[in-house]
Formats: sequence, C-alpha cells, structure tokens
Amino acid sequence: MSASATSTWWACAARRDTAAALVVCGLAVGTTTAYAYHKYLALAYGHRDFLFYAQFQARLLDPGLSARYVVNPHGVNFLTFSGMEGDRSLHQSVHFEPVKYVEAVAFRVAGLVGSFATHAILFFIPVVYLLNRAPTSQPWDRPFRWLVASVYCLYPSVLLLLSWDLRPWALLLPFFTLGFLALHVRTRPVEAVTLFNLTFLAREEALVLSPVLIFYALTCARGDAAPHYRGIVRALVLSWIVWVCVTLGFFAWTGYEHDNLKGRLGQVAAFVAAGSAMAAVLRRAPDRFASWTRPLALCLVLVPLAMGLWEYYARWPDLRGWLYAPRLTIFAGFVLLLFVPVWDAARARWVKLALLAGLGVMAVGAVVAHAWPTRISAYRTYRANRAALRDGRIVFALRAHADRIRSVVLTDRDANQAFFDFENLYVLGERPMLAWSRPRDATLLPRVEYIAVSLWNVDSALRAVHALGAPARIAVLEVNPRFITYRVVW
Repeated sequence: MSASATSTWWACAARRDTAAALVVCGLAVGTTTAYAYHKYLALAYGHRDFLFYAQFQARLLDPGLSARYVVNPHGVNFLTFSGMEGDRSLHQSVHFEPVKYVEAVAFRVAGLVGSFATHAILFFIPVVYLLNRAPTSQPWDRPFRWLVASVYCLYPSVLLLLSWDLRPWALLLPFFTLGFLALHVRTRPVEAVTLFNLTFLAREEALVLSPVLIFYALTCARGDAAPHYRGIVRALVLSWIVWVCVTLGFFAWTGYEHDNLKGRLGQVAAFVAAGSAMAAVLRRAPDRFASWTRPLALCLVLVPLAMGLWEYYARWPDLRGWLYAPRLTIFAGFVLLLFVPVWDAARARWVKLALLAGLGVMAVGAVVAHAWPTRISAYRTYRANRAALRDGRIVFALRAHADRIRSVVLTDRDANQAFFDFENLYVLGERPMLAWSRPRDATLLPRVEYIAVSLWNVDSALRAVHALGAPARIAVLEVNPRFITYRVVW
C-alpha cells in the first residue's frame, strides 16, 4: 500500500477507531492470557472446577486420552438440576455450556495458552463491536464509547473473572452485550438474530437473560423502525423457544435429578410474561417519552441478576472484597450497558457531561483498584502467584519427566492442575476414588510411578501406595516448603 493510500485510509475516523479497538482488544487479551497462564504455573486454580474443564478440553479431541474424567465434581444449576458431573460421559455436565467445545478446539490447536486466549477474545470482542459499530453523529459520542470500553476492560475483577477455573459462565456478559449492541445500532436482521443466539452458548442462565433482548427489540419496534424490528422480534422469540427445548432436552439426557424444576420454569415464565407486558406498554408510550423507553426495557435484566446474586449470597454471605468478586463483575457489566441507551436518550448537555464524568471516575477508580492494597486485587494476586510459582516448579519438572500417556501419577488437590492432561492421574480425596489410603480400596489404584503432593498430604499418599503392596523403593526427587515429589520403583 502506497503512502498516499495509507494516509487516505487512516484519515477515516471510523477506521482509526477500528484499528485502535483492535489494539486495545489485543492488549486486553494478551494481558489476560498471560495472567491466566501465570496462575496455572503457580498452581493457584481451584482444585476441582479447573481440572474438570481442563480435562474436557484435553480429552475431547486427543485420541491418546480416554473419554473419562479423573475428577467428578458435584454441581447444581439455576434450573435446580444437580448431580455428579461427567460420571457417565465426557459430555455430561450439570451446566449447558456449548461454547466449551470451541475452547476445546482452541486447546487442540494451541494448548492451554490457546484456550486462555480464546476465552479472553470472546470476552473482549464487544469492545471492538462497540467502537466500530456504535454511531458517532452526536457531540461527545466518541469519548463516551471509549470510556464505556475502558470501564468494561478495566473493571477490577475482570482478570479474576477470566482466570476463574475456565468457567464459560463468564461469557454470558459479552454474548449478551453483542446481542444488545446489534439491536441497539439497528444492524441487519440476520446479524442481530445470530448474535442473540450466541448468548445460549455460554450457560443455561441465558434462558432467563435473553428474553430481555426480546423486550428491548419489542420496545424499539415503533415509528419508522417498526418494520425493521417486527421480523426480528419473531425470530428472537422462535430462537428462544428452540433453545428452551434444546436445554431441557440436554438435561433430560444427562439424567440428573431436579429439586424444583416446575417452580423455576414458572418463575421464568412469569418473568417473560411480565416483561412482555411492560415492553408492550413502553412501546405505546407517548412520543415525548419514547427515547427513555429503551433504558427502562433494558433495566429488566437486573431482575434475574439480582435474584441470582441474592440466592448466591444467601448461601455464602461473605461480602468482603465485593469489588473483586467475579460474580459481581457480571452484574456490574450489565449495569454498564444501561449507560448506552441512557446516553442516546439524553438530550440535555448536563446529563451527557454527568455520564462522561461518571464513566471517567469509574475508569480511574478501576485502575486504582487493580493495585489497591488488598489481598485479592489483581496486583496482589499476581504477586502471590509469582511467589507460589517458585514452589510449583518441582511439580512441573516431574510433569516434564513423566510420560503423559503411560505414567501413573498420584497427586492431591493442590498439585493436580499440573497433570490435567495425563491419562493415568489419580487425585487423593476426590471422586471417583475418595479413600485410597484404606486397604480395601487398594484395588482401585494401579501401581503408582510418580507422586506429587503438598507436604501436608505426604502421609496419605504414602499410605495409599503401601496399601498396594511393598514397593522396592520410594525415592524423593525434589522437595520445597510447599510440595514434594517422589519416584516409586516396584
């Protein structure tokens, strides 16, 4: 491309915004991926859920690994289904999360780094869409978009959310955001319907969150925009019904028991009915109030979110560090979306200046919160992981020495993350084998070749090995203040 052609291309503000958005998204993805992988090297993930999702990614497309889980956690979902995950099939799960198959493909192509990067890309894609597609015809539209994008990327718990045990649940926010933006900017119907359907790929909670997008589209279907949105509303309703059937069919296949499925579906139906009635009323509001009907319709998303948070914190009422809680990141992200229709509805200059000032304060506060002197801020957790990384090196040294397919490795809840893609991995104290230290369970455990456990689990590990018989030699390979590794010779 010649210098003059480059100058002409760069002269377009929209193209500059697109290029800048891609740079920002790339920086966010790179930072998040590095943070998540650093956490893995520090062996700082949860001892069950990370191993469960990482096993799925490793075993789905690897012909050298069997289609089974080493650890089967017990789970429950918002539809009240509960049970042991993956004890009958690799595809059996208490959550409906089709997007994990996409991340499994990324793992097959680029390993765990590829999986982390894909997870981050899917989360930050709405930033590119917002900066590229949102209108900039009014004064201060461009700085407003950039402030919204900044708060989205910089929220204090974003790094913690995206390194939260590989849970696809985090993608509810970006997928919903894409569907909302497609409706808000009045994009092509095919694009709007496609992005709406993405929401259902994240988790089953989409069944109660996605109707809000239908309410929003119904509210927008007035005046000259009515013909555009009318067909979209029909397609969105049909899509939602199909996904309800698919989701319930999946859980019927899993065979899980439910505590109160009819009651929960009744709550969803009541929310849909009430939301539809409110959207119909907003749609017929006088023209002088028409611009404010969209923010009111979008506010309905806070109802199921608030109920979900209420149920969660009723069971675990510890609100310390709420600013950094991954679950509250989702709630804060949906609140941030409300700024977009409010900005378009506002006509008074002071309202727009107040919105810009509020977003500016939030962006600066988010940056400060990342380094705030609390043990769960992003910077403090990074420092803690960096310190833990030194101790984890001996575990990864054993991983490099062992054979991923043939070696039999006994580990515990602290060290199991390092061996998530090993065929013959056994974890002390985890299902399906809970008590190998008892002699009657010795037949469940094959002859172990390597042991990697934390120091406080040494006795349990050695009892489990001696229950198999008398090994010729158990040699210590390396030891540090956190872990110890052994070589077992029979």
